[in-house]
Amino acid sequence: MQLVELLNKANSAYPDNYLSEYFDDKTGEPTTPIAGDTLAKFIVAELRETFDPNATDEQQHEVGRQVLNRAGDTLYEVSIALGTD
Repeated sequence: MQLVELLNKANSAYPDNYLSEYFDDKTGEPTTPIAGDTLAKFIVAELRETFDPNATDEQQHEVGRQVLNRAGDTLYEVSIALGTD
């Protein structure tokens, strides 16, 4: 699997395919859009940073799920903290 394939797969599930604003669709290199969506930027950065070109497709998907699940857990914990007095 190529980096762009992984990013495009994630992009297909993101609202309005906005992840694609944060990576070059041919190289996977980061881009800087005019408007900002820091969650989209974060997801692209996490997937880029953990990408291993020597890993299998299954391994790439698993690592991507792991890093995004950890981030989701952290966001959940922060949201819970904000809901308490």
